[in-house]
Amino acid sequence: METNLSYKLIRPDKLLADYIYCYSSLQNLSFSNEAVIIPNGKIDLMFSKTVDSQLRISLLGLETQPKYAKQDVSNFFAVSFNPLAVDYIFRFSIADIVNSGKALPDNFSDFSLEDLNDFDGFCKTVQKAISFYERTMLKRASRMAQESLDSGERMHGKNALSTMLDFFSKR
Repeated sequence: METNLSYKLIRPDKLLADYIYCYSSLQNLSFSNEAVIIPNGKIDLMFSKTVDSQLRISLLGLETQPKYAKQDVSNFFAVSFNPLAVDYIFRFSIADIVNSGKALPDNFSDFSLEDLNDFDGFCKTVQKAISFYERTMLKRASRMAQESLDSGERMHGKNALSTMLDFFSKR
């Protein structure tokens, strides 16, 4: 059995660099009894394998000081997000998780313990999921912008007053 600490880091595609700082993998962590986590100004989505082979998924907030890594985790894959991405993707403020974290459901984004066996595959899966989310949000924003333009045209059109009165009388 391999007991040396093994670390790997992959940068995201350019399209996702505004959201993701990097993907990282740390293997054999449970054999290192003095691993220290150094604050890096990022929010980490962690997919961890515990020493008893359980999957733990958590979102770790901004750290303001170093701390020792938990010894019950043997391996993990992580997605390090730029702070503003958390608000956009997860839809909550990072203020809630400064120096702490948030446990996520075991079935979060359909990841399983087996996904922690292939780091490159993990990175590709995450990139696809976030790219899909980004495309969905852009379509939604485009549709909302068009609706806003259409509303503006109706409000400033020839029959604007009657259009507004009709709109408010229906409520």
